[in-house]
Amino acid sequence: LDQQRKYALRGEREARALSLARHVLGRTHWDRACMELLAPQAEYHLCRETLREPFYEGRWRYEACVRHRIFAPSLEVPLKGYHYLLEAFCQVLKTYPDATLAVPGKSFLELSGKEACLQQTYHAYLARFAKEHGLQNKLLFLGHLSPEEMKQAYLSCNVFVLPSTIENSPNSLGEAMLLGVPCVASDVGGVTSMLEHEKEGLVYQSSAPYVLAHHIVRLFDLKADAARFGGAAAARARITHDPEENRKALLGIYEALSQEEKE
Repeated sequence: LDQQRKYALRGEREARALSLARHVLGRTHWDRACMELLAPQAEYHLCRETLREPFYEGRWRYEACVRHRIFAPSLEVPLKGYHYLLEAFCQVLKTYPDATLAVPGKSFLELSGKEACLQQTYHAYLARFAKEHGLQNKLLFLGHLSPEEMKQAYLSCNVFVLPSTIENSPNSLGEAMLLGVPCVASDVGGVTSMLEHEKEGLVYQSSAPYVLAHHIVRLFDLKADAARFGGAAAARARITHDPEENRKALLGIYEALSQEEKE
């Protein structure tokens, strides 16, 4: 509840800040719609995002991945949708009982003493759900990951899942796409400005974990053929996240604004 109040306050502050803006940088259909609603006086400038350097090298290969491992980017806050992923994972295990689910961060299971007292309500819920459904030995907590370690986590998984309930252009999805990992992503925010359903990956309604489970199983079933999604995703991401083109776009925007001010 405290997190919810903080997010609401941040939203109010962001809306006030946008109401004063004359120019807004954006990169998806969703952030443009938000700008037109909250800052109709502003001019929108498209400038896509450049990601961390390690993710521009390397390519996912089915032969090198851990079979039936799912990798998700975060479980820290409810907005990341890990609770939906756990529901989907229960369904996946019916078809693939050897499946595992990996995620960065510390384990929320079997805490004691001070750690148990300080555990946030969301993690306590996840722990309870995991125990009730016998998932404890299926969940892998990878701890804090450096960029290189994160890259290896992507390359080691069979499927990357973005189960978020709200996003704009999630960096984790862009990183997975650059590496050619078969991706399943919730249809929230600007995700479909990055990933085309049935061509570069699979997209589903964020509140429908049964569809998420269906997509994961489908990619597992495809085995090495899932690389066709990953290959198309990598080709798209190398355009979307091209460092040189994005640098030129950003400099061009500032140069145009500078010239406008002089005039």
